[in-house]
Amino acid sequence: TVCVFLAARELGVRPLAAGIAAGVFAWGSNIFSAYYVNENYYALAMAAFLLWGVLRTERNVGMLVMMGIVLGHVVGVRHTSVLFVPVVFAGVLWQTASWQRRIRELAFCAAASASDARAATSARPAVRRR
Repeated sequence: TVCVFLAARELGVRPLAAGIAAGVFAWGSNIFSAYYVNENYYALAMAAFLLWGVLRTERNVGMLVMMGIVLGHVVGVRHTSVLFVPVVFAGVLWQTASWQRRIRELAFCAAASASDARAATSARPAVRRR
């Protein structure tokens, strides 16, 4: 909910309207998850963070690396969240900065995402077959 509030503020929405949007998001995600905390909650929280990160006008290297790590995790938490990957890449490229900076930001985000996804898949326990 905090990320939804911050994303709305990045878009120029007034604090009251951003608070209402965050409340509706919290209520809707509670209904969506049928009052249980499951992988859908984690995927929604990560998607909200990524949306806020994409809408931010100023991003540093730490934010980009964090976005990449979250992007790598969101695919492992909920496989259908892979549909959010093009949105993040398009959002990074959509900014008004120079193309050199956009490509550099996209490279940081993609490198962190790829390294996190590789670490997450290699950390799974091996299944022995008889």
